[in-house]
Amino acid sequence: MDCPKCLVLTGESRKLTVTETRRSSDGSSTRRARKCPKFDSHVFWTTEAFETPALSNLGVQRWLDGRVIGRFDRDLLAQDVRLSVAGLMSEPDVEGVVENACRRISAKLPSLLQTISRDDQLFLDNSPAAGADGIILDRQILLEVERAFDDIGHNRVAALLYSMAHRGAPAEDSFGAAAPKDDLPEPLPSYDPASRPSYGDDPEPHTLRGGSDLLHWIDARYPQLKALKDLEDPQADRGPRPWQDWLVMPEDFWPDRRLSYPKEVLKSNRTRVPFRMRNLRHSLERAVVTNPDLQGKVPELAEWVVSHVQGQAVVKSSQLATFAMDVLRKTDDLSYLRFAFIQKNYTHISECGPEIVGLIRYPSRRLRFIPQEPSALHPGNVQMVEQAAKQLSQWLGGYRAITSGQP
Repeated sequence: MDCPKCLVLTGESRKLTVTETRRSSDGSSTRRARKCPKFDSHVFWTTEAFETPALSNLGVQRWLDGRVIGRFDRDLLAQDVRLSVAGLMSEPDVEGVVENACRRISAKLPSLLQTISRDDQLFLDNSPAAGADGIILDRQILLEVERAFDDIGHNRVAALLYSMAHRGAPAEDSFGAAAPKDDLPEPLPSYDPASRPSYGDDPEPHTLRGGSDLLHWIDARYPQLKALKDLEDPQADRGPRPWQDWLVMPEDFWPDRRLSYPKEVLKSNRTRVPFRMRNLRHSLERAVVTNPDLQGKVPELAEWVVSHVQGQAVVKSSQLATFAMDVLRKTDDLSYLRFAFIQKNYTHISECGPEIVGLIRYPSRRLRFIPQEPSALHPGNVQMVEQAAKQLSQWLGGYRAITSGQP
């Protein structure tokens, strides 16, 4: 930058020297003091402000593996929030959360935009975010949506459902980015897993793998609830439980395509509607959003539920909900908890703690789906029966020892 006074007074061009730089606290602008090399009295202050790009012109990069998955899309983010909270929020509240999250992201863009090298820019031109003005991490979108939920404050259960839907998934969700689910490009050339940025003390976004992880996360997020007090209660330990040895044996299920379906479903308002398998599958799909590996097993989950109401022409909706919770409890902790929080109509997050503690203390046997019907002559089945008989014998022996008072 040339000295403007020298240009006017003498017509000479002299480059100003930067003597001081001040950056605003929010990172949105920078002030610099510039001095003429010949005249000490020629001092100028300049202000450089960040020009905020439109969110729709930003690409979204997955924090976990560095892949750019598409452009930021507000409508998709709203749809994502709507599905995650499973009807526990009104449409105006959903829109309010999304609008607040977008406003928070826009305000922080100077610090959120990722540094892009020349090689990165060439790479972006052939990615789902071609032509983007910059990229932001999906993790930061997650954090800002969670903080937008906190700003509302009156529906923490819905906020918990959203966090579970994303923190329990292995980074396959788009977080509001429009991109195909397959054929994603390789990570950006400059991506380095060892130098992934972190944001404060927030845990990694995809580390909730069970009830214990979730309970500790709730305790860290809402310390006033003291969510761990029931888990640490010494009175809750009632001594050895021999029956827990039985939990190591999975429960096998052979899906039977010849199942007879109920004809009607009796709802809580005493009305009857036709039973539709696709409705049951849809409910289970919404529950297992936290576990993409389980999403391909939804037909088997639904068949397990129907197998327990065989021979009933009319079933109550509460029966289906109970068996759906049962099959989810046997397959995935987070999917079960999401479904249970909704079905049991928990309205305050303090009610969720005891449910999680109960799952940790009294886990269910894991369900294993066998792709074909068993054969009595198959060697694997003989080995399985022998192993089950051995474990049952050990369990009965421990039970008799406790009931008889023997050591």
